[in-house]
Amino acid sequence: MPEVPKTKLFISHATEDNAFAEPLVEGLIAKGFETWFDKTDLRASESLLGIIGAALNTSDYGVCIFSKNYFLKKWTLGEMDGLYALETATRKMIIPVWLDVSEADVKRVFPMLAGRRGIPTNNGMDQVVHEIQQAVILFDRHKRLLSPIEEMKARIQHVVKVTKEDEYSRRSLSGIEGTQRVLNALRIAFDSAEATVKELGALQPGWQVKANVAMTAYAPKLFIVGPYDLSGDISVVGLAQNDAGTAKAIITIRRSQHDSFGRYVSSKTLKTTELSPYIASDDVVTWFDDKESIRNSSLHDYLLAGLVNEVSKRGLEGKRPK
Repeated sequence: MPEVPKTKLFISHATEDNAFAEPLVEGLIAKGFETWFDKTDLRASESLLGIIGAALNTSDYGVCIFSKNYFLKKWTLGEMDGLYALETATRKMIIPVWLDVSEADVKRVFPMLAGRRGIPTNNGMDQVVHEIQQAVILFDRHKRLLSPIEEMKARIQHVVKVTKEDEYSRRSLSGIEGTQRVLNALRIAFDSAEATVKELGALQPGWQVKANVAMTAYAPKLFIVGPYDLSGDISVVGLAQNDAGTAKAIITIRRSQHDSFGRYVSSKTLKTTELSPYIASDDVVTWFDDKESIRNSSLHDYLLAGLVNEVSKRGLEGKRPK
C-alpha cells in the first residue's frame, strides 16, 4: 500500500464528535499525512477566522466528518462552504466521512454533494483511514493526468459555471414566482424553528417563539425570546411582490435592559448580520454576505446558535435566568 506523505488534510468536524475525530487524526498521521485539527471550540472565536481561512487555503484536501452535530453548527457549515468554494473541475477538495448519517441526510443539507460517495464508519477506524488514503491517491492521480492547457480550460469552465449560476439566481429570484419561492423557504425554516425552540424550552425555561409571520406579508419575521432577557429575530426587508433579489434577511440578537425596579428600559443589540438571497441551479435558497453562506434550512439554526452562545456566556457569569 503506497503511502502519501506530505499531504495536508484539513479535518472539519463538530467538537461533539471529538471521540471519533481524535483517533482518526492519529491514524492519518501514522500513515504520513499532515493534519490541521482543532479539538477545542476555539473555532467560534472571530479572531481565529483568519487562521482557519489560511488552513483551508493551504490544505490539499478536507476531510469532513458529517454528523447530526456537524449539520447544526455554523462553523462546520462555514468550513464546508470554504472547501467547496476551492473545488474546480480539476481539483476535488472534499472527502466526506459519514458518521451515523445517511446519504439522504447529507443530500438534504449538501445537495451539491449528492453524487459523491461518502466513507462509512461502521467498518472500523482502520478502514476509514484506508479509504481516505485511497481517495487522496485517486485525487492526486487525476491532477497529475491533466496538462497545463487542460488546467486552464478547467479554470475557464469554472468561471463560466459561476457566471451562469449567478445569472440563474437572478432569474430565479425575479418575478412573483421568485418571491413566493423565498417566502415558502422562509416558512419552512421558521416552522422548523418552533420545533427546535420547544426542545430548548424542555431543557431550560424561558425559550419561546413570540412571532412567526413568514407567510402573512412581504416583511416576514421570526422573533424568539430566551433566558437572561435575551431575544433574537430574523426580519426580512426589501422583499417586493415581484422581485426577491433586493431582499435582505437581518438577523439580530439583543438583550433587554431594566431599571432597579425590574421595569424594561431599553434593549442592547449584541450582534447583527445582514444576508442576501441566492438560488443556485440546485434550486436551494441560500443566504449570504461577504463572510457567511447559510442554507435556508439552517437560517433559524444560525439565529439559535447565536442565542445559545449568549445564554452560555450569561450562565458562566453566574447570572440567574429570568
